[in-house]
Amino acid sequence: MADELVRAVREHLADEVAKVIGGRRGNGAPNGHAIQGRRRRGVSEAVLVQLMKAIKAAPGLRSEQLYKKVTASPRVAKAGLAKLREQKRVRTSGERRSTTYRAV
Repeated sequence: MADELVRAVREHLADEVAKVIGGRRGNGAPNGHAIQGRRRRGVSEAVLVQLMKAIKAAPGLRSEQLYKKVTASPRVAKAGLAKLREQKRVRTSGERRSTTYRAV
């Protein structure tokens, strides 16, 4: 009987502590659920709009310069530029790092 009471109190305290520190349990998963793989998302339309505005405002910029003009991370901006090229919404000239972008 005493062992069951001690176990129940420990579980209750563990749950309360987990709530306070963000719902994490011993396995690192939120609320004790299994950790699933990362969810891959496409580039949002907002990032594409930001990139197009930056390209239209200053045609001929390189990708590094465009990364500084948008609020997205360079990784997301790079994916956005790739999507704009794929959709043929921008025209490029040059190769590799010297590639410049112009709106179509």
